[in-house]
Amino acid sequence: MTVTIDQAATLLAVAAAYDQRTIGRADATAWQAALEDLDFDDCRAGIVEHYREHRERITVADIRSEIRATQRRAFMAATRPCRLCDIDGWRYEAGTRVPMTPYQRCDHRPRRSVS
Repeated sequence: MTVTIDQAATLLAVAAAYDQRTIGRADATAWQAALEDLDFDDCRAGIVEHYREHRERITVADIRSEIRATQRRAFMAATRPCRLCDIDGWRYEAGTRVPMTPYQRCDHRPRRSVS
């Protein structure tokens, strides 16, 4: 689950296809050092997602932000809140909004309809 220097060079090449940057060995080394704890496929998807919405040249921080946003969306989709919880990670307890932690799931039981 680490990005190698060759993979970092590939990521830079993907970015260069969008923003016409020039890349060298030093760029690949720097990106590898900053992205070594991430998955290559996640980084590549982050680059593509960034350029779907932005014109600015992507940085390592942008890749990390895109990955976090994708993980957050996936988490929220997997833990779809009930009608007592907000999609943005807040839940209602005793009439007040309480933030849910990223690892907390909604434990409200669905109400049964009376037929």
